[in-house]
Amino acid sequence: ELRALAPAGGRASRRARGLVFLLPDPAAGSACKRLNLFLRWMVRRDALDRGVWRSVSPADLVMPLDTHVARISRNLGDFIRLVAMLEEHHVQLISLKEDLDFTTPAGRLFAHMLMALAQYERETVASRVSDKTAWRAEKGLPIGRPPIGYHSVDKKFVRHDPYAAHVKAAEAFYLERQSSDAVVREFARLGYRTPGGAFYNKPAILRILRSEIYAAKINFKGKVSDAQWGGVEALAQADS
Repeated sequence: ELRALAPAGGRASRRARGLVFLLPDPAAGSACKRLNLFLRWMVRRDALDRGVWRSVSPADLVMPLDTHVARISRNLGDFIRLVAMLEEHHVQLISLKEDLDFTTPAGRLFAHMLMALAQYERETVASRVSDKTAWRAEKGLPIGRPPIGYHSVDKKFVRHDPYAAHVKAAEAFYLERQSSDAVVREFARLGYRTPGGAFYNKPAILRILRSEIYAAKINFKGKVSDAQWGGVEALAQADS
């Protein structure tokens, strides 16, 4: 029920969501390893329980364990708030790999040093990736996965049949009917499917109609550059 405390609005930042991002979410693809481990300790006594933890009494489970402190957070501020919240609820936290006990002053000191180094590493890597991405965008090279209608060959976007025809059809249907819902219905009638095998829905159609990639443009942090691949016009010329 704690996840219900997170503010609504889609992809909110970790800071905006508080510590809720630490909770496992099966709907988002989380393996829920710690949650499953907890359930085996506290609940499971059926055939799926291999009996690994039967020698441990649930009454003795007083602290969560993590094998690597960097897996908890790479932001010093988030880590400090997490530890403070756990201490407020009389929960101890121990990292096995670094042999750190966060309940002692020395353990907290070393943990803060490790978190600061982890945050520095994360920010340095992010800066390098951003610089490399900006360079690629300026050169007109792809900076992400190819959208529907293209696929990647030698790190460049090239025409991908039959989905290139879907892109042209989406543009033509929208110009004719001025409705993305009408495009979705027409695609369903024609039996068009995405590369993943699903029918096109409204978000997928809107991504096609709004993407600058189909105009042979790359927009990175507000700077628009000409791409090295052809846009929708080039896809149309390939059929002629």
